[in-house]
Amino acid sequence: MPNFYHPAQIIRPEILALSAYHVPLATGMIKLDAMENPYPLPLVLRDEIAQLTANAPVNRYPDASATQLKINVTSGLGYFR
Repeated sequence: MPNFYHPAQIIRPEILALSAYHVPLATGMIKLDAMENPYPLPLVLRDEIAQLTANAPVNRYPDASATQLKINVTSGLGYFR
């Protein structure tokens, strides 16, 4: 039998006390702090991205142990084994 909880039973009181902030409508505004962009990419840039990604091996799994990433991060921080 599933065990259902009321949010107050599993969420800390300080989190429950938070309230949402108001986001005003952006009509007629240029928002530089948002991740959306109402303008399409220029065709030249779209073509360049298409060329760069056309032969990318996107059907491959990344290195599960992240060996090269670990080497780059540790050497960048000056830590060597």
